[in-house]
Amino acid sequence: MSYALKQDRPKQISPEEYLRLEKAADTKSEYIDGQIYAMAGARPRHNKIATDLTRLLGNRLESMGCEVYNSDQRVREEGRRGYFYPDISVVCGEEDFDTDDCLLNPVALFEVLSESTEQKDRVAKWLFYQQIPSLRIYVLISQEQLLVEIYERAEETSDWIYRSFTHSDDLVRLDALQIEIPVAEIYRRVTFSELTG
Repeated sequence: MSYALKQDRPKQISPEEYLRLEKAADTKSEYIDGQIYAMAGARPRHNKIATDLTRLLGNRLESMGCEVYNSDQRVREEGRRGYFYPDISVVCGEEDFDTDDCLLNPVALFEVLSESTEQKDRVAKWLFYQQIPSLRIYVLISQEQLLVEIYERAEETSDWIYRSFTHSDDLVRLDALQIEIPVAEIYRRVTFSELTG
């Protein structure tokens, strides 16, 4: 997804005003610290990666009591300063939603990076995602090259451990979900010519 500042002036709006506007809107927007960011459509390779990964996760996690959501599921961080639509959200066990249907307890969040979203996904959103107590895994997936990056919260210390995978024969291990996914399966429908073109 790409982003554009939805409003021309830097006026701060409250979370309540954002939610009111979002309910009436025809398109999705995210909310970061008083500002609204409109979400534009994604490129085909972004959609291929997100769709295939949603299916892979759903198939592997179904028997484990986990639910996998696509980018239509809004996630809210605890302080109500950030409302987001991650490409994929995973919750295991009982789901916790607020009265506005925002998911409050994801265990894993996935973002497929694009040129227009990478900075927000890596910095602004990541800072808010770390504030979600239930979150154990944050995954960033490049659509420009074979690159899957994982931040996983260590149970003993709550520190975030970074790992990256850059080869098609790598296995992406998601310890908190107790699954592995081959990088080749994530990029199954994206050819190298598409990645360089």
